Amino acid sequence: MKMTTRTDLKSFLDDLRTRFFSDPAGTRVEAIVSEKLDELIRDLWGDRDCGDSFALMAIGGYGRATIHPQSDVDLLFFFKDTIHEEAIKAILHPLWDLQFKVGHQIRHADDLREFDESQVESYTAFLDSRLLLGDPATALEFEREIMPRLIQKNRNRFLKLLADMKATRHKQFSETIYQLEPDIKEAPGGLRDVHWSGWVRKALEASNRHPIPQDALQFLHCLRNFLHFYSGRNVNTLSFEFQEQI
Repeated sequence: MKMTTRTDLKSFLDDLRTRFFSDPAGTRVEAIVSEKLDELIRDLWGDRDCGDSFALMAIGGYGRATIHPQSDVDLLFFFKDTIHEEAIKAILHPLWDLQFKVGHQIRHADDLREFDESQVESYTAFLDSRLLLGDPATALEFEREIMPRLIQKNRNRFLKLLADMKATRHKQFSETIYQLEPDIKEAPGGLRDVHWSGWVRKALEASNRHPIPQDALQFLHCLRNFLHFYSGRNVNTLSFEFQEQI
């Protein structure tokens, strides 16, 4: 198996950047980057034995398969039994060596028996989960039983916390959609508001099997790709400088 190098990844992103600038609407950057990461992570794991109580899942934006060129890679290492440090290191260390910005969480099934208000942001990320490798039955139990049960038993608390989070975020932008230099991810009317509505719907339905149609967000994703490619960083503010370039 040929190991992926930093040079390989730079070539991949350079090629994708060229394709995107020649056809912004027709190049689904988020899906291409997500697929590349899926392949890379599975190659890193190789033929290791996953066992029947471990699942590695993409969560948050990566779980939605809408990861952008400079986005963080959000992962959940979920264990029903013993937490195996070697399984975690086998993925994290090579990703760090490749200079990925990884937002990882490690959870045991017991961690999700009781609702913890300080973990509400983690819960929202877990609602957008997708199996990468490991035991499919464990991942299915997490998605169909463990998380829905946790949210359903504490629905009112969860919804109130979501409302508070949204109100706090909107205050940072003077509670208006009219922004001269909008943050297309966090500002009112941006991507985060759409994600927020999805979490509310999932809480009410106690399910995470109803994704938001990606076509509805294509324009905002396209803008975010422009910002990431132009800046080379995880920049999401459509500043005057970038408005002129775009």
